[in-house]
Amino acid sequence: EIVVRLSRGSASSVRHTALTHEQLNAHNTFEKPDVVSPRTAAVKAHGATVNVVLPPASVNRLEIQLA
Repeated sequence: EIVVRLSRGSASSVRHTALTHEQLNAHNTFEKPDVVSPRTAAVKAHGATVNVVLPPASVNRLEIQLA
C-alpha cells in the first residue's frame, strides 16, 4: 500500500492503472497479445490523501486530478 499526501489542494479524482499478472513469467506473444494487459480502476480520494494498494510485481500509474 502507498499513501500519497498532496501538499497543496486536494484530489477530485484518482485513476490507478496497473500492469501485472499472477505469474511472474507471464508475457505477451503474437498469438496471445493480451496475457499481460493494463487494468484501470478508480480510487477514492480523501481530501489531500490518496491510499492505493499496489499489486505485487507490478508497474503502476496514478493519475490524480486536482480540485
